[in-house]
Amino acid sequence: MAKMVAWFLILAFFFSPSGTCLADSISWHTLGFRYGTNEGIDKKTDLRRYEVFGILNLPWILQISSNIDLETRFIASGGLLDGEGDEGFIGILSPGICFTDKNRRFSLEFSGGIVIAPDYRIGEEDFGGPLQFSFGVGIGLRLFKHLGLGYRIQHYSDASLFGSDNRGVDWQLFEVGYRF
Repeated sequence: MAKMVAWFLILAFFFSPSGTCLADSISWHTLGFRYGTNEGIDKKTDLRRYEVFGILNLPWILQISSNIDLETRFIASGGLLDGEGDEGFIGILSPGICFTDKNRRFSLEFSGGIVIAPDYRIGEEDFGGPLQFSFGVGIGLRLFKHLGLGYRIQHYSDASLFGSDNRGVDWQLFEVGYRF
């Protein structure tokens, strides 16, 4: 069902003659910092993640109603994975869609993309290989003109690309960012 809804939104977004509009250009949405953990989730190692992130507004927007827009975004992040004394780089590139109110005060974002983790063995965790796939859902709140807070749940795994042991990792991430 979720797959069908996703395809419907994609098709409606790109082929709706009246609802789709092209914004002026690609522009910055947010630059910020995230902290995440897999604590409280089934895992072998308590991991922490520290990263900087940037979100670009892509030029396609669909007006869902008079108060809600569906925006397209591109999210990039890079940072540090830390667990049991082991550390490694993590980088993520993800396109996404975001439901937002007209005032851009609240947002609900869905994204999926590619994870680059050259050090894919951290503590007792072995993610299989350096290439992973991610899916995330996040909520955001603009507190002041340029200050935003967010919470994101994200999963990534190798989708059995490097073998049948496809545990992956589930993250809870908290973010603070400067909104343009």
